[in-house]
Amino acid sequence: MDEDLAPEGVAAALLASIGVLVRRVRHVPVDGGLAMPERAALALLDRSGPTTSSALAREAQITAQAMGATLAALRARGLVERRPDPEDGRRAVLTMTAAGHKALEDKRNARTDLLTRALTGGAFTPAELDRLAAVAPLLDRLARTVRPAGSGTPEPGTPDSDRSGTPDTARTGPGDRPTRTGETPQ
Repeated sequence: MDEDLAPEGVAAALLASIGVLVRRVRHVPVDGGLAMPERAALALLDRSGPTTSSALAREAQITAQAMGATLAALRARGLVERRPDPEDGRRAVLTMTAAGHKALEDKRNARTDLLTRALTGGAFTPAELDRLAAVAPLLDRLARTVRPAGSGTPEPGTPDSDRSGTPDTARTGPGDRPTRTGETPQ
């Protein structure tokens, strides 16, 4: 096997290049936008549906206090609302408001626009754009199969752990789906 194609080499190259891409895209400024912890909390709430602050903290792998502070800021901006749990009146359930959905969508659209500009700015040939479009589903499948060593438990956000069974990519906006040159997103 070619050394460049050894799984360890591929893994290292993917982590390095995807890491740089994710860091750059995460820092896209959006007018009145969301800080990274706010965006992460809204994205988790969007995927999970109504839930408790402690459940969100566990899923995000942060302290309940940190999640509470983030959610308090989101509530103050009207992006999240808190209601009594219909099954247990002692608990509160958090849900996204319409404004929360819009803020999250605006952030996603800004990041999609950033990548679109990078892809159409002349740095990539049509053949390279086709290769990037072809690799997107493979990266999605790779992300869904990553699990901690020795764990049979699916990672949060995977179809196995998601209540709806729908992969995250099926819930993104049309601009988030990869398309080939000249194709219209569905």
